[in-house]
Amino acid sequence: MLREDRISLDSTRHIVLDEADKLLDLGFAPQIDEILSYCPKDNGGLLQTLMFSATMPPAVVELAGSILANPLRVSIGDTNAAAAEVEQRLVFITHEDGKLFSFRQLVQEGQVKPPALIFVQSKERAKQLFGELVYDGIFVDAIHADRTKQQRDNTVKAFRTGKIWMLLCTDLMARGVDFKGVQTVVNYDFPQSAATYIHRIGRTGRAGRTGTAITFFTIQDFESLRSIVGVMRQSGCEVPEWMLRLKNRPKKLRRLAEWRPPERKRISTVSGWDLKRAHKRKQMVESTKEKSGKKRRKSHAGDDA
Repeated sequence: MLREDRISLDSTRHIVLDEADKLLDLGFAPQIDEILSYCPKDNGGLLQTLMFSATMPPAVVELAGSILANPLRVSIGDTNAAAAEVEQRLVFITHEDGKLFSFRQLVQEGQVKPPALIFVQSKERAKQLFGELVYDGIFVDAIHADRTKQQRDNTVKAFRTGKIWMLLCTDLMARGVDFKGVQTVVNYDFPQSAATYIHRIGRTGRAGRTGTAITFFTIQDFESLRSIVGVMRQSGCEVPEWMLRLKNRPKKLRRLAEWRPPERKRISTVSGWDLKRAHKRKQMVESTKEKSGKKRRKSHAGDDA
């Protein structure tokens, strides 16, 4: 629209980039530069660019310096740390199979106080977990990209009004959405970076309120544990000394893990053997129906002849 002169930014005085680290990290710097090029230059220095985010990695800060003139950085609280009002806890579960049982146990013990956000790493896993919890007598729903906008809006409204106690979601809900009064955040799937962790648990403990963040981790997650432990210590939490001695993964592997989270077993109370058996039975039924259909069509063709 700017290129076709359908809109004008000649009167622009303020530009606000929310979640600036994600915008720049995803490679939108050229587009931002182009938009800024359409803003007025000779306005006596009145154009002000503001960038906001809970996390601002060094690489993004350096990139932002190329966009801003004489930037001033304002940090509230400790850098790369969560709010002090959030109680952070790590829960070790040996293998993926034990997560569902452990989560149900926390719910029964009243440790997952609603309203609560439950983070998983993909929409497929959100569907799987919803399929398990919906029969537990919990007012639960899931929000993900496969749902229509109307369905997502209805789910958010129901969560805000208390009709839904627990909302299953992916990292898309970790940014830009403000839910007042969220008491608990559960990282059902381990976050693959410190920034993701900070944004997830930042959904609770907002505006001076207290909150709890519970993070599950398995043997499979040990490689990613050190960066999260660093955030917890920076936030004033006590962590075991052996965790602090863990080595960080190389930067390249950390970035790769954000785009390609580790493969995890399906969330289900049904064993993998039973799932395969049910799938095989379904294939056999479909194959039988297909053969029967072919016979009927062949029989009709013979009658017509």
